[in-house]
Amino acid sequence: MKAKQLLQYEKEGVELKQYAKGAVIFGATGLIGSSCLHYLLHSQAYDKVISIGRRALPVHHPKLTHYQVDMEDSDRYRHLMKGDDLFICLGTTMKKAGSKQAFYGIDHDLMFDIAKSGSLQNMNQLILVSSVGADKNSFVFYLKVKGELEDDVRRLPFWSVQIMRPSVLLGKRNEKRVAERIAGRLSKGLQYFSGSILGDIAPVEAEDVAKAMIQSAQGLKKGTFIHHGSEIVQLAKQFDK
Repeated sequence: MKAKQLLQYEKEGVELKQYAKGAVIFGATGLIGSSCLHYLLHSQAYDKVISIGRRALPVHHPKLTHYQVDMEDSDRYRHLMKGDDLFICLGTTMKKAGSKQAFYGIDHDLMFDIAKSGSLQNMNQLILVSSVGADKNSFVFYLKVKGELEDDVRRLPFWSVQIMRPSVLLGKRNEKRVAERIAGRLSKGLQYFSGSILGDIAPVEAEDVAKAMIQSAQGLKKGTFIHHGSEIVQLAKQFDK
């Protein structure tokens, strides 16, 4: 686990725009990221979208520039991060990572390095996907890592940090996650019979998280904002209007 180098200073002379913005997205091939990319490309707020990742993108669009790079060293991609809003849609699972150390390397170190690089490139807003229950003091390793990441990125000199904390994600995945699929079906069924009893722990459509990320970036509010499940759904509805 790498030592954390936090940038703790106030950004001055911030130029905020509502239109003709540039977006930079990491994780555009994932469940949330692919939806986020789609809506960014069709949003009137953005006239340029830069995607950075390890894999090629099956998407082509006049607004889109994709860079396929090695993510191990931020020096290889930092100079490519030119825009106003930074969207980080990355994340893995313990099973996929293979060990706690590998998981921490992705869900904390890599994501923090990306966020830090964005701040060094004078990007204004960070929009990040975390998890319901994220807490740096949690006894659950997964939630502890998510909480540490949240705590670290909020100290970076962004004008605004928007953190999404969805519960179980619903949507079509390339890989099979049996537990999430079963949990999603059970909780959706329970919600059907009991209304909104589940609240912020109710399953959330990945598309709604993507819409909420983009919608939250249009508020241009200074500070750190954490959006839980029910608020994510409301933001998604605002995006559709």
